[in-house]
This record gives sequence, structure tokens and C-alpha cells, in this order.
Amino acid sequence: MILRPHLLLLAWAERCAGEHCAVSTVVVHCESNCAGVNATSWASTNPPAMLLLSPKAANERSAVLAELEAASSPSNEMTPPGTMYLQTEEQQVEPTAVELTHGTPAFAGAVTAEQFTEAAVYAPAYEAISPDDLIGLIGPADKVEWVSVKSAAFACVDGRSANGELHAHGGDFGEFLLALTVYEQMLQKQLSQSETTYLFGKWLGEGASFAMCTDAAAVTQLASAVSYKYPLDLARPPEEHAASLMLRVIAPEFQGDGHTKWLLQHPETYAVRRVLAEQLIRSFFGVLWNDFHPLRSKVKLHVMAGPHAERALVKVHGSHWCWAEQGLAPAIPSKSKMGSVFLYNVEAVTLRRSDLVGFFSSQVTPVVEPAEMTMRMRALGDGQAHLTEKAQAGTLRGYTVLFK
Repeated sequence: MILRPHLLLLAWAERCAGEHCAVSTVVVHCESNCAGVNATSWASTNPPAMLLLSPKAANERSAVLAELEAASSPSNEMTPPGTMYLQTEEQQVEPTAVELTHGTPAFAGAVTAEQFTEAAVYAPAYEAISPDDLIGLIGPADKVEWVSVKSAAFACVDGRSANGELHAHGGDFGEFLLALTVYEQMLQKQLSQSETTYLFGKWLGEGASFAMCTDAAAVTQLASAVSYKYPLDLARPPEEHAASLMLRVIAPEFQGDGHTKWLLQHPETYAVRRVLAEQLIRSFFGVLWNDFHPLRSKVKLHVMAGPHAERALVKVHGSHWCWAEQGLAPAIPSKSKMGSVFLYNVEAVTLRRSDLVGFFSSQVTPVVEPAEMTMRMRALGDGQAHLTEKAQAGTLRGYTVLFK
């Protein structure tokens, strides 16, 4: 009995140590709208031992560039003295494809399906973030927080959060709706409200937290719609307003997340059944507003505040050992004193979809074939992400970030 506290302490220390990846380098690679910046920038937690890179280091760098699908290998083998940054491969200046509109929609009113194909639906409000500023936003590689994908909640792709989080289009709501949509397609049936609520509750029981996103402006508009004259806490609304709020919270005009709003506005374009999306929204708030629900602690509502000021769209990749072997992903804030960016965790989303496939292929009735569901989720998810990124990011600079 005397040793038990020590054993518990050791187990806790082991778990904490397991949720960390020993990475020492951040590689930032510009993918789109890269006029005037170097294609690839490097940041290391350790300064170079000498000016010239060793052949081994050069080979490692070439391997990383291959992972990022760079157009060509870097030509400069010199490390700038007195700095931790190495920038290589001059990028040719590209002509601006469209005229920027200083952050206002290029098209008035709701975005239509036809406008999703345009090069710029939204344009950046601020100067595009530089590679060095992006590295500063991420912080030192060895200080980045790593979290377990299996239990973490996914925030939305939104640049207004100063918390270190994993990011997916629509957050957990978007990913679970994607899985439900594919599940319906494979079963060739439409899920009812009770079936959607059952599947949602069973998924919460698997252990993962579940997040949905909105923003303060949408909450204020929702409060006005139900004639509530005080600041509305949408996570715990007054009981007398809950019924009227539930009627309206499914409407696209009361969504503060772009991905959720657009798929409700254009369900055919997103290949999703709008009624199914509405059912999942009701299921989520049905748990969130029930103080006595046993799984209420698993659901989270992220309410973003302030205007959008994103300066880039950034896709984050963890090292293969971290995500494939340990199931960990880097949790990075999308906003800091260095700027605001849209973040998307690529491998983390892949892991979450794998868990969802495992759930629908073994934990529910009827089950579906896992390989086919994986393929369908990838195809539909990539298509939905492309639509949202076109509408959300427009002509923003696009980056890929790799932790090594």
C-alpha cells in the first residue's frame, strides 16, 4: 500500500512523457500565392554546429523537401551565421491573379455553388504572413504541445483561437457528419433523428471529446431572434428559451463556422443531406443543454470572438513516428502576437477518420465494410475541404508545416 502512490506517480509521468514528440526542426514550405517569399524556411531548436552543412544534413534536407513535394532541391548549402533560420530556393514572383478586396467578400450576399469555383471568394484582410512570422507563431519546435488524437476534441479551421488545439473543417461536428453521410450512403437509407442521436451518444461513449464551433456575432444574432435581451451563454441558455433556440440553431444564418454554414446553405454542392446535418446539430445541443446527461462533459462549444484577420492557410504535418506510431499531433494556436492563420491538422484528421471507420464497422448495427468507408470518407472529405478552403481562404497564402 505504501508503494501505490509512487506507482501512480510513475504511471502518470509515463503517460505525460508519452504525449510528447522529440522534434527539433520546423519546416515551413510555401505552396500557393508565394510571391516575394522563399519557398522553404527552416527553424531549429539547436543552432548549427558549423557554417557548412554536412552531407548527412544535406541528404536529410532533401528528404524533407521530397516529403513536401518541392519543385526542385535547394541549391544553397550555406547556413546563415548567427541565426537559427535557414532559407533556401528563391521563389519567382508570381503575378497576382485577382485584385484583393481587403477582407470583404468578393461577392455580395450568400456564396453560391457557382462562386465556389472562383479563384477568390474571400480575400485576405492583411498582408500575407511571412515564413519567419509563421515560424514565430508556431514557436520553438521542442516547446510545441502534442496531444493524443484519440481523446482530443477538434476545433474548427478558424484563426481566432489563442489555445493550442487540433483543427478540422467544422471541428468534430464536421468529421462526424462526414462519417454519418457516408454511413447513410453505404446503407442506402436515411437516418432518423432518434438514430442520429443514438449514434452520436454511442460515439461520445467511446471516449473522445466532441467540439462544435460558432462565434460571438452568430450567438448575438441568435439571441436577438428569440428576443433575449441579455448576453446569451449558448452553452447554458435560460430554460425558458431552450425550445425556441433549438428551432433556430439549425439555420445557416445562425452558424458562426463557415464550413457548417456553407454545407447547410449548399447541401447538394457538399453532397450532404441537410436534414441529417440538422439532426446532428439537435443531437449535439440536446446533450450540451442537459445538465443531467451523463456524457455532457464530453461536448464542448467553441465560441470565437472578434473579426477574422487570417493571413494564411496552413496545413500542419507531424513527423511519421509521432502520428503513426504514437497517435499524437501538434496542438498549435491559430492566433498569436505574430498573426492569425487558418490551421488544418492533416494526419490528425486522418487518425480521427480511422477511429470513426472503426466505430461504424464494428460498434454499431448494421456495420459497414471498413476499406470502402475509408475510401468514401477520403473522397468526400477532400471534396468538402476544397470547397470550404476556396470560400474561406481565397487568395490567402498557402503553407505546409512539417515537424521533424
